[in-house]
Amino acid sequence: MDLESMAKKLMTGKDGAAIEKLAAGFDGSAAEDAVRRGDEERMKAVLRDVLATPEGRALAAKVREAMNGNGR
Repeated sequence: MDLESMAKKLMTGKDGAAIEKLAAGFDGSAAEDAVRRGDEERMKAVLRDVLATPEGRALAAKVREAMNGNGR
């Protein structure tokens, strides 16, 4: 499954609501700043914060399933 198909699938139904909630808590400015500065540790921290949420853990599980061929 390619990333575009995976994104479309995740954005449907209850997954879409979870993604919207996850995005609302994402600190885009911190991520942008970390990328611009090349600050790998700060980017890791931003991602850890996202993945520490229930929605982030659910998203990570779905991506893991899809990458293992179980999300088809």
